[in-house]
Amino acid sequence: MKYTLQIQQNPIEEAVRARFAMVIPILRGMLHASKGDVIARLGGHEKVTLEDFARMYIESPGDYGICFEYAVHQALTTRHEGIFPLVSEVINGFCGIKGDAESILFGAEKSGHTHVLQSVKDALTDDSRVLLGRRAQPPKLKRHIDRLVKAFRSEAHREALPQSIRGMWKADLFIGNPTQDRWVATTLKTRRNDLEAAPGLRIGMFPEERPGQRPSKDEAQNLILCPLPYSGEFMHCSALRLVSSNRSSRHVVKHRTESRSSMRTISKLRSGSQIAAISPL
Repeated sequence: MKYTLQIQQNPIEEAVRARFAMVIPILRGMLHASKGDVIARLGGHEKVTLEDFARMYIESPGDYGICFEYAVHQALTTRHEGIFPLVSEVINGFCGIKGDAESILFGAEKSGHTHVLQSVKDALTDDSRVLLGRRAQPPKLKRHIDRLVKAFRSEAHREALPQSIRGMWKADLFIGNPTQDRWVATTLKTRRNDLEAAPGLRIGMFPEERPGQRPSKDEAQNLILCPLPYSGEFMHCSALRLVSSNRSSRHVVKHRTESRSSMRTISKLRSGSQIAAISPL
């Protein structure tokens, strides 16, 4: 697993240049995540153009879900003013977990990378409990983590899970409070209609369908519905949608009314531009 970090040095106040700043890191990340043999046939990362990339990259619906998952986790980690108080309210009021909400990223750990999976275990104690919303002794979470990861990849391992947590392998985050040592399995979807209840899942998060939509409980599914205010603040997901919607066009971004400086910037994104060579703002 390889991580890259790019830091924006200066504020951007112009709309098109802001989009450019969002798109470039996403394009580079998608480029370096592409199959090595395909990249090699095109002459290496430095030679791949936008036109090449539009032909070779196969869009996955899961790309948006992963971005949304990371965005929510990061919003809780940084205590984002639009997300953190709402989620804290949900675990306090609906789950009986006192204190501020914290997040353990689990969906990405299903890849099975040992060192990343270890970070999930390190965030838990031997006494960490996962609440199921039923009158029963909550199971200890840490002892089941390895089994949940295996269940993600194998139906046979799913059947071997205890009935009460048989669907917990679908969790993307574990949200709770480390002082209370209580957690709830949380599933995230980019559309409300895609949420599915399963044994062990407690909260379902999705971008709100209308402004001001409030959390509620679906009694039939034993699932707490937590709509999140979503207005483009999760820039990684927004940028990915921007890239995906424009990558097959002659120009990645085209706008007739922006200033000359903006158009000089965007003109770099021609179909023959080499992605690796495009300079960030």
